[in-house]
Amino acid sequence: MSDIYSGRVWRLLVEQPARRVPHVLGDVSALHAERLAGQPGRPVSDMVLELRRNAGPVSPSGMIGGSYIPGKAEAAILSVGKTGDITTGAGLGYVSGIGKRGMVLGLPDEFAESVMDGLIRVDPKSGVPAGRVVIDRAAYDEMDSSRSVFERLGGLFLIAVAEMSMGSSDQSEFQRTMQAAVDSL
Repeated sequence: MSDIYSGRVWRLLVEQPARRVPHVLGDVSALHAERLAGQPGRPVSDMVLELRRNAGPVSPSGMIGGSYIPGKAEAAILSVGKTGDITTGAGLGYVSGIGKRGMVLGLPDEFAESVMDGLIRVDPKSGVPAGRVVIDRAAYDEMDSSRSVFERLGGLFLIAVAEMSMGSSDQSEFQRTMQAAVDSL
């Protein structure tokens, strides 16, 4: 499933299950694979979110992807991988599903911190489930990505996980929730 949500200023692409975007964020990928191997048959939500600003001459954008693995802990355990510093001229390993522009695969340190900020700022009363949230895929635009885009992506990812974990088979409820989240940006 792939849906695009358009707000006044922002556009959000949600893909479930995630299309083939390589796991590029180092040690978190190994943790993710180990965790999945140790829990056969457990449901896992896997998705990619891409956000792009619609307005103005600059179109900040970014992409994150990851998984939710249900657990018995009292709270969500959040893991965000990173690839180091921002690189320029590294090649474009991801083609945007919104703007059809190329993006660099990876999650530089400053954007990884912003993703974590977005994840932890989601209100726990919003239904954030116990388990592990692993962000292990990402891409950024060398010129137009920003910390605020990745912070928003972190929050939107956790909202999507919370909505999916409620187990509703009603896709329209998920779509309403995500549209409301984009409208509020």
